[in-house]
Amino acid sequence: MNAWRHSKWACVVALALSISKLASAAPPSGEQWAVLIAVQKHDEATLNNVQFTINDAQLVRKTLVDRAALASDHILEMTDDSPKELRPTLANLRRELPGFLKKAAAGDRVVIYFSGHGHLEQAGQAYLVPSDFRRDAPAQSALPIAEVRQLLSDCKAGVKFLILDCCHAGGAKDAAGGVAAETLAKSLEPDKVAGCVVLASCKVDENSWEWTQRQHGIFTYWLCRAMEGGGDANGDGQLSFTEVHSYAGERVTTTAEQVLRKPQTPVWLTGGSIEGVPVVLTLRAEPPESVMRRLAEHVDLEIRRQKLKKVGVLEFGTPAGQLAQANLPSICAEEMRKSLARMCGGDYAVLDADAMRQAAKGARVDDVGDPPAMRRLGQQGGGMDAVVWGTVQRGGRKLHVQCFLNSTQSGDRLLAPAGVIPLSEDLLADNGASFDNRERPPGSPYDEQVVMHVSEEAQQAHPLLDNDFPFGVEVHSVLVRPGEQVTDATRRVRKEQVQLYAEKGVQVEPTPTRVVAAREGEIFEIRVKNNLKERVGVTVLVDGINSLGQKRERLGQAWSWVFGAGKEHTIAGWWKPKTPEAKPNDGMINFKLKLFQFVDSPQSVAARQNFSDSIGLITVAFYAERGRRLGVGEGPEEHRQLRTENFQAGRLLGVVQIRYVDEAEFKRLVEGKPAGKRP
Repeated sequence: MNAWRHSKWACVVALALSISKLASAAPPSGEQWAVLIAVQKHDEATLNNVQFTINDAQLVRKTLVDRAALASDHILEMTDDSPKELRPTLANLRRELPGFLKKAAAGDRVVIYFSGHGHLEQAGQAYLVPSDFRRDAPAQSALPIAEVRQLLSDCKAGVKFLILDCCHAGGAKDAAGGVAAETLAKSLEPDKVAGCVVLASCKVDENSWEWTQRQHGIFTYWLCRAMEGGGDANGDGQLSFTEVHSYAGERVTTTAEQVLRKPQTPVWLTGGSIEGVPVVLTLRAEPPESVMRRLAEHVDLEIRRQKLKKVGVLEFGTPAGQLAQANLPSICAEEMRKSLARMCGGDYAVLDADAMRQAAKGARVDDVGDPPAMRRLGQQGGGMDAVVWGTVQRGGRKLHVQCFLNSTQSGDRLLAPAGVIPLSEDLLADNGASFDNRERPPGSPYDEQVVMHVSEEAQQAHPLLDNDFPFGVEVHSVLVRPGEQVTDATRRVRKEQVQLYAEKGVQVEPTPTRVVAAREGEIFEIRVKNNLKERVGVTVLVDGINSLGQKRERLGQAWSWVFGAGKEHTIAGWWKPKTPEAKPNDGMINFKLKLFQFVDSPQSVAARQNFSDSIGLITVAFYAERGRRLGVGEGPEEHRQLRTENFQAGRLLGVVQIRYVDEAEFKRLVEGKPAGKRP
């Protein structure tokens, strides 16, 4: 058992505010462009209006911006909600499309998305239906597919990914007079267009169904799940056409069958001059929260398919020796729980963290799959039908997340969706690594050279042993007598920090490690100093819980303190907003301060929040300033207020980890460490 994870004492600890800093991966060799057309309402009353095409176009746009880093000037959006000159009328389409598509150069990639109706004349002429379409004059009021073919042929982009979500139907009502997406795709004759690949939402004899619960079309909903990274099965950031089709196609078909009891099968066609499997999007690195939300989508669908009524989420785990004291497994489990609770819509219940913890008391990982143990777990969960659990395992520069949905009646595994999280400098820090990161190579936190640099630095001497390291971190014991109040005059004593190494049987992971002794009931403070000539953001986590806000947060996502140049500040305890919905831009924020105190681990803040992975670990991360945004500045402690300051955290400068153990364990470790290694 890990000596650190199973320390006797745990902290009741603290608060801090940092800003999300997920940077994009290396840019693709060519540029990425997008045309988004959505027709929801029609001038002609005989045409069925569609409910969610605008929502669909907005979701596609958000996905492309968030995940593929498309710039606004590389997106042409034409929907009913667009400015008048960009609404999807025939005249506007003919004016805007040619010029925009000609902006793409050879080697670029273009996504063209159309959501609406198609029209097919008896003579075989096919059209895309604009908002001002007239059924009695299609040749004069609709956009011929032949014209679309010519626009794509004139576009110089190396890959043109045309997506047709057509023949819409909501609920059990078919779209009158609509033509299926596959028919339109075949009418385009993509084999005559160089570099063209087409994905159609449904077959010739099917409809493209809407999903009222999600407020989107089924096809576009899963298309976006694919394009945000679900289709990127190998996690290389290069999303191919076949990956998109494989991922979205399977889930569209299953959802249509299980939710609406209707058929819908996406189909794809490839055009001329296509060699191999074309990459249609290059994605930026995806954060763990996004991966878990998408995996929850799959679990939700299976819960509905199985008609389950109550589910719970167990803590996620890691293989022995894989991730030391990582926050990530618990964060993955919590994101799964929150996502399912948000999506269930009253169709099934999701046990909250406290109820699940009570139900799982005494359960072991080995019990998952054992029928008697699972039935007992289901009974303790108040008739719980199934449990979700999972593992997080490192493989090279990636973290592999495997989820499982198991029946509590039979123990059988019902589903096992998996995802890939790219390793980053922040996640390495979350895993308990200490390192000086000031000389990191340029690039995003996910770039190979950055991750390799951090991995190597984490194996060097602890940064606090380096006289050139510009930050100081100390743990101080507050010597308050029983019954007395802690004041500025109360005596403080700096706690001894011992350096341990993985030598002579003392297992320390990762190495090297700083350790302090803890005593039950002891009040302590964390003193941090910034010796740089510029201000920095400082995130302070204790047991994986942020000292600002007293909640579980990942480094790179948490609020952080703002330390001025040469400033020293003492983090005395947990700063919890008196108003739970308080935000950084609220100016002065009122907080309730609770001092840090070592307690028996079941009573710790982390354990009470159902996060036990990082108990015994104090983490202090330092961030350079980037741009101007909001953070939390220093305020008078006696007034229990903090004022917000403009601060946007940039790159990670360094991370210091200090572990604490009870005094008996501290003595044993000190006696077992090699002679001459003590600072």
